[in-house]
Amino acid sequence: MDLKIGRKTAFPLYTLFQGQKTSWSSESDHFLLPVSSEIDFFFIYNLITKQFAAIPFENVWILDGSLVEKRVVIHFDNNEIPDRRERENYPTKKYSSPEDLEFKLSDLEWESFDGLSEVKELVSRKPLIPFNPIDCGWKEFKGLFPQTTQVLVWELNKFAEYGDKQAQVWIEQVKSTSPNFNYWVEASVYIGHKERENK
Repeated sequence: MDLKIGRKTAFPLYTLFQGQKTSWSSESDHFLLPVSSEIDFFFIYNLITKQFAAIPFENVWILDGSLVEKRVVIHFDNNEIPDRRERENYPTKKYSSPEDLEFKLSDLEWESFDGLSEVKELVSRKPLIPFNPIDCGWKEFKGLFPQTTQVLVWELNKFAEYGDKQAQVWIEQVKSTSPNFNYWVEASVYIGHKERENK
């Protein structure tokens, strides 16, 4: 069954895709939809030529796509930037939003709508585009460094990445105990109770 939108007939999007954050061109001749499945991509449909194009991304579910003046504009949502507020218990990084990515509709590889059943195969041939926040380094940590191994392995790993020598020693000991260690239990579960050497 076709999906009728306004005066134009589209296609059964609701049977194929997740319809969040959709976008129409100002002329209503192109439609954009983020698709999150085995392969994540932005799906663009030309209602005039009955052709479609796809732009694959690693993280399409947190991106905003829109159609602006014959271009596809991909925007990184600021709400998706990790660690937007500084944590008191472990070091956090600073991130900034990347500049929007733009793709001219005329530069996209268009396929006949008859080939929609092959969309996954067509998309899998294209390289995934990474589009992530920009790592701006660590915020200065002014709190207390791990005094014992009675902290989550995940937090201990953060301190190790930050550059704390004691945390680096302990996290390596944790990793040496098991290749399948759990980040969400205390480090003491793996290496026993230990106290910081240089307090």
